[in-house]
Order: sequence, then C-alpha cells, then structure tokens
Amino acid sequence: MGLWQYLRGTPGPSGFGSASTAEQIASKFGNSIRGKVVLITGGNSGLGLETARVLAGSGAHIVLPCRSEQKAQQAKQTILATCNNPDAKITTLQLELANLASVRQCAQDFNKLGLPLHVLINNAGIMALPKRTLSDVSQELQFSVNHLGHFLLTNLLLDSLKSSGTAQDPARVVILASSAHAAAPKSGIQFQDVTFQKGYSPWAAYGQTKLANVLHAQELNRRLQADNAHVTAVSLHPGVIATNLARHMPTIQQKLFSVFLPFFKSIPQGAATTVWATLSPEFKSRGGVYLSDCNVSPTNHRMAQDEDTAKKLWQLSEDLTALEE
Repeated sequence: MGLWQYLRGTPGPSGFGSASTAEQIASKFGNSIRGKVVLITGGNSGLGLETARVLAGSGAHIVLPCRSEQKAQQAKQTILATCNNPDAKITTLQLELANLASVRQCAQDFNKLGLPLHVLINNAGIMALPKRTLSDVSQELQFSVNHLGHFLLTNLLLDSLKSSGTAQDPARVVILASSAHAAAPKSGIQFQDVTFQKGYSPWAAYGQTKLANVLHAQELNRRLQADNAHVTAVSLHPGVIATNLARHMPTIQQKLFSVFLPFFKSIPQGAATTVWATLSPEFKSRGGVYLSDCNVSPTNHRMAQDEDTAKKLWQLSEDLTALEE
C-alpha cells in the first residue's frame, strides 16, 4: 500500500485498510470467535489491551498472562468495564517473557486450566533499548522478550492448539512483528553475534527481533502444514502507534516521534490487523503470510522470505531455549 493510500485509509482487497478499527473488523467477523479461547501476551496495555477488549466483547474467553498480578487484574477490570459483554470471561496468568522458567511455568499453568486454545496472539514486546541489556539467559533482552520467550511459549502450547483446531476451523498463531524488520542487519539474523556483543545498535537489534518474528511465523506454518496440523500461523505489522512501546527511546527521539503523531494510527486502528488475523475466514486455509493494514503485504527485508534462514533461526531458538530438554 502506498503512502497516499495509507494516509487516506483506502481499503485494500480485504475491504479494510489503515483507518479500519478493531471494532469494525469484529462487527463483521466477531461471531466466529464466540466461545473460543484466546491467549494474548502483553494484553494489559496498548494494542494488546484493545485486542483483548474487542475479542472479549465478541464472546471470546480471554487468557491474559502478565508480568504481575496487579497489572493483570487492572487489565481484567478495564476489559470487563468496557467490552459491552456482561458475560465476558477473563482468566489471568503470570508471565515474564525474558525468563524462560517463567515461560515454562505459564504454559504449565495454562494446561492445568483444562481449556482448549483456539488462538495464540504473541503481542508483547519491547523496543529500541538504548543500552545493550542481557536477559536472565544471557541473551540480548529484546531478542529474549520479542522472540525467544514467544518461541518457547508457542511450542509449549502447540499441543493445545493442535487439539483445538479442526479441518474446517483451524487454530491460529498470530505473531506481531513490525515493518521495522527492515532495520535488521542486511545479512538478516546475526547468527555469529545474535546478542550484539560488537556494535550494538538499538534499532538494528530491535529490527533483528522483528525479522525473527516474521521468520518464526513462516517456519512454524511450514512445519504445521507438513504435520497436517489444523493450525495456521501469520505475522503482521500493526502500524506506527503511540503506545508505551516507545518508552525506552531517548527523549529526543520521543519528541521527534511526537512531530509525526498526526500520521500515526490510533490504538483501535493499530489493533485492527491483529483482530483481522484472528477473525478473518481467509486464514482458515492460509498461513505463513505477513500482514499490514488488514491486508496481506510484502515483507521489506531481503532475508524475510529466506527458508534456510528461517530453519537456521528455528534450530538456534531450540538450542537457546533448551526446548527439547
């Protein structure tokens, strides 16, 4: 989609565009999620909260894993008060994506609930940390939160997804990436220096994690289809939105961003592509694609469609998360 189409909110082939809101998507497709279970990471604020609110309003049972019980309960009360569904169901869990032990515990806690899982939305993320910071497992923190934690969580919940999907109505994995995957190093994933020990750049490191999100969705979908599993996976760019994702940026960059606020999406518009990926019947039979402005979109990094890179990333991620142990 061109800049002029974006600014005007011109609908694409789906009938929706950059100006569409999550509520508008739900008004058309919302019945498809009624009674289903949707787990959303980062659902206590910003895009995740709006996504949870809209899907709860459409009758989904929302599972919110959050870093603290306080944040989870605040989000739960906000959703219940604003989703226009007096019968809304919200279940909270604890999750710290940078801590792999916490990820494993969250998956165990979910499985103990005895619920199916129809949609997993990997929404949480951090962006452009000004200084190189390592996680508990000695990985660059953005890579740990944005990719590794979600990679492990997804794999630990795959059995629930597979058992919940059907041939007529597959389960879905929706991974929030970003057009910022274009900021990743030209070579793609820095397999020889994935933690940026040399030449750390906030935006290159963030871009690498978003490229990892795109590649994760593609490789996950390939594996699922090879297994004849009734699950599809997609990645998406929600748009440029003024949320607390930018809280780590230097003050001067935040001020520069504020100059362009008139061109940013609102949070309801930013959540629209996620809700479209969750509800649209198109993704009952289509996965592995990258979405933007509620339409299928081309990626914008030369390595974003590279199958060998995706497979290599998968193997690295398995090793770093000790998935097979």
